[in-house]
Amino acid sequence: MLANNIVQDRIGHTDFGLYLALYSLGFLFLALSDMGVNQYTAKTLAHQPQLLRQLFPNLLSLKLFFALVYPFFMLGVGAVLGYSGLELWYLFLLCSVHSVLQINFFFRSNFQAFQKFRLDAFASVLDRVIMLGIVVVLLLTHISVESYIYAYLASAVATMVVLYVFLVRLFGVIRPQWQTARMRNLLVKSFPFAVITVLYSINDKVDQVMLERIIGGEAGKHETGLYGGAYRWVDTTMMYLWTVLPIFFAKFAKHLTDDRALSRLLAFGQPIATLPMLFVGVFAMFYGDKLLFLFTNSTPAELATMESCLRILFLAVLINGYFAIYSTLLTSTGHERFVSWMIFVSILLNVTLNFIFIPQFGARASAWTTVTSFGFLSLSYLYYIQFRLPVRIPFRNLGKLLLVSLAFTAAFWGLSWTNLPWYAVTALAGGVLLALTYFSGMIKLRDEIE
Repeated sequence: MLANNIVQDRIGHTDFGLYLALYSLGFLFLALSDMGVNQYTAKTLAHQPQLLRQLFPNLLSLKLFFALVYPFFMLGVGAVLGYSGLELWYLFLLCSVHSVLQINFFFRSNFQAFQKFRLDAFASVLDRVIMLGIVVVLLLTHISVESYIYAYLASAVATMVVLYVFLVRLFGVIRPQWQTARMRNLLVKSFPFAVITVLYSINDKVDQVMLERIIGGEAGKHETGLYGGAYRWVDTTMMYLWTVLPIFFAKFAKHLTDDRALSRLLAFGQPIATLPMLFVGVFAMFYGDKLLFLFTNSTPAELATMESCLRILFLAVLINGYFAIYSTLLTSTGHERFVSWMIFVSILLNVTLNFIFIPQFGARASAWTTVTSFGFLSLSYLYYIQFRLPVRIPFRNLGKLLLVSLAFTAAFWGLSWTNLPWYAVTALAGGVLLALTYFSGMIKLRDEIE
């Protein structure tokens, strides 16, 4: 994360904005490199682990096939949207990165299904550690957009090799197989997850693509770079949820038919997902400017735009912290269709608002549309679970979280008016949050379901 900020500051907002737009464009069609296989694997094998040797060979073949086809498909998409020359080459490389990362996620889905969560946590950071090492070398020598993309691809490939070795050590060598009838059946079963993947991808990255295309030219790339400088902190913060929620996805799937266990898991997971996001979100509201300290070559106007976007986007982070686990519950227990429709409506809302407001307000408009779409999704999940599922929403925990949030925010605000430096205020406020969490009794480890 910090290295990426240094890279953007070194390369410039305009060039890095092009990188972000192309990366996001590939992300919009990410489902074509996965087709729902990853989530289907985690859900199915968590509930029926004995199917590993029956399913894995064909699933691996599907993953490899889609990984090879997807970058070439995206070349056509890029050409249709007006990209050419070196831009298309960058798009191809970045989509190759997406393909390799999806294979890595497939390997991780097997770890999750068999409850190997420590191994999954290691796998979740391995590519970033390798990437950091390569980027440090580039920063000490010479770095450009192209070398940065090659570093990304190299780290993804190296991680894929390491994860495959772990997979072989756990389950032995399982070779790919191409059984057309069985693979067709697998695609039918994984398709609902593919729909969710593509919808989530669009909802997550459409802002950056629309910023660059609607504004256009160098100004569009520049505005996308500024938005990306702020949004990168959102991605970094969301890594916590991306690490924790797959664990609950596998656990929800394991207890698929036990409504009481699902209710307990939801109540147990709610504060675990929310509290760290609450701490970071409130910090960003008060000291968001401190997160942009590495942009030493940016103008005051550029920093002001990034800081404004950062504070707006962290409202979306807080919303996700509270309610993302409800989406995880729904997708792991057979309610993918409802989630898909809600995300689709959210995308329509997001895109419509972007078309209306981006020409006038630029990056700030994209930040507010993100908050709006996330808020809509969260309310829809709550409504559906409350009125359509036997699983109980932990309203008591939600009420405690709301009170803790208000008390923590008030403490942070009060401390910010003292003469203490920002890091002392943050540390003291963090201590207040820990005390509030302890005395509210929200997290009780004995309630965890193994």
